[in-house]
Amino acid sequence: MTGNKFTREFTLPPYLSDRYRNIPLTTLSSILVSVLGQQSEELGQEAELEAYFKEKNLSWIILKFDMDIDRQPDAGEKLRVETYATGYNKLFCYRQIDAYDEQGDLVVQSTVTYAWFDMTKRKLARLDPDIMTLYGADYEKRIRRMKTPEFDPDQASEGDHFEVTYFDIDINNHVNFTIYLKWAIQSLGVDFMNRHRVQSLSIKYDKEVLEGEEVTVKTSLSPEEDGQVQTISKVESSRDNATVVLDWVQRQNQD
Repeated sequence: MTGNKFTREFTLPPYLSDRYRNIPLTTLSSILVSVLGQQSEELGQEAELEAYFKEKNLSWIILKFDMDIDRQPDAGEKLRVETYATGYNKLFCYRQIDAYDEQGDLVVQSTVTYAWFDMTKRKLARLDPDIMTLYGADYEKRIRRMKTPEFDPDQASEGDHFEVTYFDIDINNHVNFTIYLKWAIQSLGVDFMNRHRVQSLSIKYDKEVLEGEEVTVKTSLSPEEDGQVQTISKVESSRDNATVVLDWVQRQNQD
């Protein structure tokens, strides 16, 4: 059973586009995830939820983010974004976010695993069933496995280094979830990016990256078959931070 559905329309401004007039995946990811906060406003519970989270010093965080891209939206397009909860257990909440174009075609599908984060203890907190009920989420005992392909360090690059900048930090005082995706893509280089586009992505977040830290991104590439290739990037600081899996296809006529 799906939770309460919430829909919001967006017009994608040209100034957010990349060199191919597509909306970058980092920007698109932020737009999709922003709908969750807007649903809280629509429920009329924003003030109550804000007070609850402030009292307990909690925040939402993303533990896993998956996206399938049938077509990367272009600048100037109008998107209808629909989201709903698909279930929760004592620690994790699962949500579906879908984007449709003006013709009603499904262009992007995303599944997100959320959790509550105790800002004082810097660890996960148990979910409150009363709050989950507001979103129409059904309780499920099982914890869904967060699978990622195995990373082979022997097949990986030596690594690219990135320093955490002021603008990488979000409201939770750690690196925003989209920055890991940006690092993984940048580590592949301009030539690779000009020849390929992302068809699907999966990011599993393990340990947060904090302000002042430096990360190393090591990436392995699968052999290219029929224009398709998979990259697996490991983001590391003094600990394992995240794994970013990207499935690529060759660009056609610079699409």
